[in-house]
Amino acid sequence: MFPPRLGVQIPALRETHILTVHYIETAGWVAFDKKLDDVDAAAYEAFIIPGGSWNPEALRTEPQVALLLKNAVAAGKVVAAICHGPWVLSDAALLKGKRATAWWPIRRDLENAGATFIDEPVVVDGNIITSRAPIDLAAFVHAVGERLAETRRSPRTHIRTTNAPCPLGRSSIVRQPAPGLASCHMR
Repeated sequence: MFPPRLGVQIPALRETHILTVHYIETAGWVAFDKKLDDVDAAAYEAFIIPGGSWNPEALRTEPQVALLLKNAVAAGKVVAAICHGPWVLSDAALLKGKRATAWWPIRRDLENAGATFIDEPVVVDGNIITSRAPIDLAAFVHAVGERLAETRRSPRTHIRTTNAPCPLGRSSIVRQPAPGLASCHMR
């Protein structure tokens, strides 16, 4: 993964855990259940892309993340992103013609991806939900819950796909916070 000349050493724990970060300090290791290679969009009701700049920056460079989210949207799943998370949606080409919001400095990135930027706490466009910042978290969580309730009341079609293996083999899905819900992070 890293050239030997850099001297980077990756702990063995990284094979089964993700190192969490709180602001700029490490905040401990969290075990994950699946690697991204093993995730099928049809098995989940929603995908939530975290905020902060580090996770979305890493996630948007992974082709398999884009494929997974495209499959989720095609299958009618709820795909939500907060703060810098909509970067991942823009790089996955999921925002063209959509209304969206995000952390203000990435407004231009969303517009360049074809989105109409709306400066509101939460923007819901179909099953894609975006939100600006941690201050908007309550409205974001409420919108995700409402959209999930709506999708459960209406019939859905499921599209099963086979995801190509992750070229770097370093993406993962963290523990499910609730049945049918996944949060994407880098490990």
